[in-house]
Formats: sequence, structure tokens, C-alpha cells
Amino acid sequence: GNLTTLFWPFFTGVARLVAVPESFSAHDMVAIVLPYVDFLKLVPSFLAALIALPRWSEVSVSQIMIGGEDLSWSLVKAVHAATKR
Repeated sequence: GNLTTLFWPFFTGVARLVAVPESFSAHDMVAIVLPYVDFLKLVPSFLAALIALPRWSEVSVSQIMIGGEDLSWSLVKAVHAATKR
């Protein structure tokens, strides 16, 4: 948990690490935080909420670490389709 949160971005060469308060909604994340983030670590249900938002196409995330819940193949396909540039 916490070790990957702290060290994964450094190991992969990602420029930023942002800790987001749990009170942020998916809309807040996309509008306020994600335009400046390269790396995300979150649960699949929150990722599904993020990619469903219209502004997801503006996000420049290059790496996503998933954990805490089962990750469905359909969500993997949806993320790939939503982030394909």
C-alpha cells in the first residue's frame, strides 16, 4: 500500500506524486487535479467513475496502478478505449 504510493513514481521516472483527499469526487479529480498528474494509484471503481466523465479525454496520465478491488477485463478495455490517442 503506502510503499508503492511513495516509491513507485520515483522508480518509474514519473515527475509528480499527488496525494488527493478522499473527499474529492471524480468530477473534482478530473477538473482540478488530473491535468497535472502523470501517475494514478486508485481502486477500479473510482477509475470507472473517472473515465465515464466527459473531461477524461483532457487527462494526461501515462501510468495507472490499480489495487484494492478486482479489476475486470471490461474495465481494462474501457480504459484503453478512453485513453487511446
